[in-house]
Amino acid sequence: MFKKGESEELDSQEKFLVGKVRVEGKLRVGPWDAVICEVEEGIVKIGYKLKKGRKKVPIMKIQKERKDIEFAIPGDKVALILDGSIEVESGEVLKIYST
Repeated sequence: MFKKGESEELDSQEKFLVGKVRVEGKLRVGPWDAVICEVEEGIVKIGYKLKKGRKKVPIMKIQKERKDIEFAIPGDKVALILDGSIEVESGEVLKIYST
């Protein structure tokens, strides 16, 4: 069924899962995309990556109430300014990875 390499790759990716966010919307901020979301689990920091499907996009900046912050915890409603583009829909739950 699975090749040895495929199984190991999945395990190593799941090891770096640090949080989950629920998407509320998406905005365009200058040349970057901003995903408006609420942190559901874990912690979200600058430099972590937002993942949807096979695509991972680095988080350049986090804003809460129009102020830059270093990290976000469960319950925080934030804007994640991304270094790249990702297609998201309201209500989706996306994973955050540390690498």
